[in-house]
Amino acid sequence: MNNEDFIKWFAGFFDGEGSIGIQLIKPKNKSLVFQPKMQVTQKEVSILIKIKEELKISNKIQISKIRNVGKYVPKVPVSILNISNIKDCLRITNLILPFVLVKTKQLYLFKE
Repeated sequence: MNNEDFIKWFAGFFDGEGSIGIQLIKPKNKSLVFQPKMQVTQKEVSILIKIKEELKISNKIQISKIRNVGKYVPKVPVSILNISNIKDCLRITNLILPFVLVKTKQLYLFKE
């Protein structure tokens, strides 16, 4: 799969399995700050690793097994790829925005 095909595939995958937002965090001994967060959920961790490699995402990523997703309790553990580096979030947003169908509004709002 070439890079453009991967970006198109990931845009569709993100539409179904991803989310984007801003979270309010309080680092130790600091004031509250806003932090971007892109997240992709999947039960196959190998898919998330492939996404991380293809998108050349920097180190602020956690792939962690969880058993509960809010009120939803999946039958199998799911993995979450968290991206919280602002540069990575904006770069990925710009890459997938032309191809996303469902989360277009959220991505435009995030860019502002």
